[in-house]
Amino acid sequence: MRVISLINLKGGVYKTTTTLSLAYILAVRYGKRVLLIDNDKQGNLSKTLGIYDPEDEYTMAEVMDMRFSGGLIHQTGNERISAIPANMNLLTANTRAVLDYSRKQQDRLQKALDHLKADQVFDFVIIDNAPDINISIINALAVSDDVVIPMHMDEYSLDGMQILMDQIRTIRENFNAHMNIVKCLVTDFTNDDVHRQAMEHVASAGYDLFRQTIRHTAAKPAESTWAKMPLPMYSPRCGASIDYRRWVEEYLGGDL
Repeated sequence: MRVISLINLKGGVYKTTTTLSLAYILAVRYGKRVLLIDNDKQGNLSKTLGIYDPEDEYTMAEVMDMRFSGGLIHQTGNERISAIPANMNLLTANTRAVLDYSRKQQDRLQKALDHLKADQVFDFVIIDNAPDINISIINALAVSDDVVIPMHMDEYSLDGMQILMDQIRTIRENFNAHMNIVKCLVTDFTNDDVHRQAMEHVASAGYDLFRQTIRHTAAKPAESTWAKMPLPMYSPRCGASIDYRRWVEEYLGGDL
């Protein structure tokens, strides 16, 4: 079981779009069983999947409270994709976890995944993280094999990147020696001089980039959120969907 975290301290970088696209391509193109975890109290991933309920008790908040019930796994419209949703309860659950000195704080998601292994078999676990560093984010990074950082090539593309990389490095050294890939994925890319120079700047700053970029595709990513569908399902022929398929192929490295 391969665990992937998607994170950026900036919002609006297609993080949830990338999460859903990755899950859909793994399930449909490669026949893999995928568990999606919404680790953002806003619940945008859960809303797109049609499983958001502000009153739902069986969410990521239950994981942080160390209550692993049978209702935690929710089914989605695809039989190969399951999910653990989130809602605003995650905010208070994180606070309770930080104040709970009687139990370890950073391995609660690991315990939940260990618990789920007895009943569910997943090839991939994909975690959509909030643009934040809190205890549930630390839990996600502590259990992740790979970390993908979606980013736009704008003037503020490096804002918060050093803080994020420092946090990832600290978690890797203290809690997660098996973390493998930590790479940036450029989204909403336009193949012009400005964007190419920005990519060179990011690379020169020492950040590892995937070769494949996700091109700017007007309207389709936004439309897919209204349709509550992964982008490659909503518009399989659009440029961004084609790029997402190529990126997943690069990410897998031909090992499937």
